[in-house]
Amino acid sequence: MKVLIVEDDRSQRALLTLWMKGEGHRVEAFEDGRSLIRFLESATADLLILDWNLPDISGEDLLRWIRGRRHGSLPVIFQTVHDREEDIVRILDAGADDYLVKPLQKLTLLARVRAVMRRAPSLSDGQNTLEVGNVTLDERSQTLATSALTLAPGDKEMAIAWQFARRVGQVVLRQQLLAEVWGFSPDIETRTVDMYVSRLRTKLRQLQADWQIHSVYGAGYRLELSREEGTDYPASPPATRTE
Repeated sequence: MKVLIVEDDRSQRALLTLWMKGEGHRVEAFEDGRSLIRFLESATADLLILDWNLPDISGEDLLRWIRGRRHGSLPVIFQTVHDREEDIVRILDAGADDYLVKPLQKLTLLARVRAVMRRAPSLSDGQNTLEVGNVTLDERSQTLATSALTLAPGDKEMAIAWQFARRVGQVVLRQQLLAEVWGFSPDIETRTVDMYVSRLRTKLRQLQADWQIHSVYGAGYRLELSREEGTDYPASPPATRTE
């Protein structure tokens, strides 16, 4: 496999790299979150081992960014010194596939890696797609497709579509999109988010998609699916005031 390691401690990073290479894996190691983000803009991997405490962006925020991008299905094992139940729950709710409390033990880590990979879809098997309603999102080709058409939106539009697809019926806050699509970039304003959502809506109309992206007053957006008789879509939460 191709394994990514994000760990700011040099000796720990070297040790994890040694362990993974000893199992025959290819390894890319990074000392901070921004380096990983730059790597994932143009590359893929099979597994990420991620530290909570990073010098530039928290591991939790980095994980949420990953889950909102084209790498949303990348298996992630969190390593952390935090062992409180509420911290562990937060990590798992943010999208981690598993976690280990430091100091790590080699055999335990390798066993967790094997367990996570047994559960994870393989990119090489072409299972890096998500189907929501009549729309198929493809990570590898960066496309949105229906039976009518296939389109390749821009990176930001694709990332926003992935956010909505993972949260059908839920309110996605503008702040969430800023954090997970733009990585907390301070020079991005909410009207920029609105502009990209508008572009995505245009693409969805071209695709004849059954997606309906509603603006939620004072908050963000919610994706609903146009229901047809006999179609079982996820239930929506209670009605929220919309613009």
